[in-house]
Amino acid sequence: MVTGERKERERAGILRRRTRVVGRFRYEVVLPGATDEEGVTASMEQGVLTVRAPKPERDRPRRIEVRVS
Repeated sequence: MVTGERKERERAGILRRRTRVVGRFRYEVVLPGATDEEGVTASMEQGVLTVRAPKPERDRPRRIEVRVS
């Protein structure tokens, strides 16, 4: 769950239209399956929040070598 608040920026000049919502918000997402809780990371760069929740090792696809005899 991510919670936060968008604050209104002061603007100079004539304001013709407001398109950005301001105030508190809450965002919650349910992931479709198990996650590796120890591997979850989050970072914020230039106002963009990136959350990575990797699958457990047992649920990841794996490559199986096929030998030709």
